[in-house]
Parts: sequence; structure tokens; C-alpha cells
Amino acid sequence: GSVQLRGVAIHPAEDESDDDVSNFNYNDSMWQPNYFRLFISHLSSYKKSAANLKACLLKYGIHSFVAHEDIKPSKEWEIEIENALFSMNALCAIVTKEFIQSEWCDQEIGFALGQKKVVIPIIKDAMPYGFFGKYQAIKSAEGKASEIAKSVWDTITKNEKTNSRYFSCLVSLILTAQNKPEAICFLDVLDQSSNVSRGAVDSLYKNWSNNTILNDLSIIEKANNIFSKYSIKPLSVTKNSYTLISDDDLPF
Repeated sequence: GSVQLRGVAIHPAEDESDDDVSNFNYNDSMWQPNYFRLFISHLSSYKKSAANLKACLLKYGIHSFVAHEDIKPSKEWEIEIENALFSMNALCAIVTKEFIQSEWCDQEIGFALGQKKVVIPIIKDAMPYGFFGKYQAIKSAEGKASEIAKSVWDTITKNEKTNSRYFSCLVSLILTAQNKPEAICFLDVLDQSSNVSRGAVDSLYKNWSNNTILNDLSIIEKANNIFSKYSIKPLSVTKNSYTLISDDDLPF
């Protein structure tokens, strides 16, 4: 009645996901809600470049983690960096001559590659190397942070691993906008995007009425410009509508 084990077959699970980090209890409180999460790997001597890039990416709905700026003094910095690495959607590396000599930057790259996350190299004064040398790099030259941010955004929207996640985040940011300028900003980004899925636009349309801020006429007009590209019936103002009347007709 005994059974003898004669062989073992090891193979990947069919349902294995690149984003599966369920075995690690991480804290993702460092990220702003609904934003796409981008970890910026950099040397401390280039923290200003990283901070400027972070500021310019916000208008695209991308929140960046910059270690030297985001970690509070009371936090265990190694744990906080590890949490950010586990919960990021992609990693951006500012590649400099000293980058390869940094054990921490090298490990951050390895972490991203190990998780099969998209790595976006930015050439500061050195070329990407090793396993992440195969990724299309962004040339910074003497460019402005805003120009680099647009290139990073363009890479994220075009990459099949980040496209769906990014536009899901962007639609969520529009639907939860806290004010008119915020809603218009993210709608402008969606409008100038060339790789938006029909599903993302449908989700925006179906959930539009959940936020009364979006009933502003100028916001609706901008949204309808997007919907028209997908042959979706235009929205109409159903609440907070108004009609302008002459000052001479105002009673007192």
C-alpha cells in the first residue's frame, strides 16, 4: 500500500501574475490615491533632478516616489523603499556615470526586473547597462524636466504592460476630481493620448454622473470632444445648469 515518489515536475502556475506580491505584506501609503505609481531610482547627488521630474509628472496623473524627498526621518528608510518597490507600477532610472557603482540603485533596478515591471532609463551622462540595457532609453541632454516628463508619460502610455493600468488610473482621477482645474487638466491629458482603450473611455462615460463637479459646462464640452472620437452619445447638463439674464431684469 506504499507509494514511491520517482520524479518531480516543476513548472510555473498558469495563473501566475507579474503583479502578484500577495505574499508580501507591504504598506503603500506613500502613494497618492488613484495615481499611476512610478519609482524614480537616482543617486542622492541628482535628487534635484528627480524632484523636478516628479513635479512635472503629476499633471499626467503619475505620482513618483523619490527616496530623498518622500521618506520621513522617523521611518525606517530601507523598509519604506522596499514598500515602494513592491507597490510601484513601473520604475524610472536616472542613469549617471556613478549609477552603476551604487549598490542601492543597482538593487532597485534588479528588483524591478525581477518583478517584470517596466523600467524606463533616462540617460543623464551614462548609458543603461546589463539587463536593463535592452530598454529604450530617454535622452535627457540638457532638456527641461517638463520635456523629460512628457517622454516618460509617452513611454508609459505606449507600453503594453503599463498602458491599461495607467489609463485606469487617469479615468479614476477624472471621476474623483476635487475641482474644475483638476478635472480639465486630466481630461486634457486623456484627449492628447493616442493609445486609450475603448474600455477606459466607456468607464469614464458610464460613471460620469457620480461626481457633481463634472457637471460644469466647460468640463462637459471637453469630455464630449473625447467621446465624439469614439462615436459615444454626448453628455448633457442635467444639474447645476443656469441661464444668463440681463442685469436690467434683476429684481431687488
